Amino acid sequence: MKEYEFSFGEIIILRDDLAEIIVKKGVVMNEDIIKECHSFLVKHLKTPFSLLINKKYEHSYTGEAQTMISNLKELKVMGVVVGAKRSIIPSDILSKINQFNDSSIKLFNKRNQALEWLETA
Repeated sequence: MKEYEFSFGEIIILRDDLAEIIVKKGVVMNEDIIKECHSFLVKHLKTPFSLLINKKYEHSYTGEAQTMISNLKELKVMGVVVGAKRSIIPSDILSKINQFNDSSIKLFNKRNQALEWLETA
């Protein structure tokens, strides 16, 4: 397991095809940040890869960033852990936006549940 720090938060490589992303409180994930994440993930992970988005802290996404996430051809599945009740609505919106691209996104209340699903997906 390797951890990498970024201005927006951290990316933890859990497996050669699985990473966890934890975004800092208050960050607005925009196109540039998504490009930075995508570039890093493609460089460090075996494709197709899976992501665990740990919404440990409240953050948000621009509309453009949400669309970009759904178009990452290397992304297999994404599990989103929503820790705060306020995080549920934005994650649900993200999930609905991405449905039209056959993305497989699932929301979880607990990190271990998300990891179990990601390991079998």
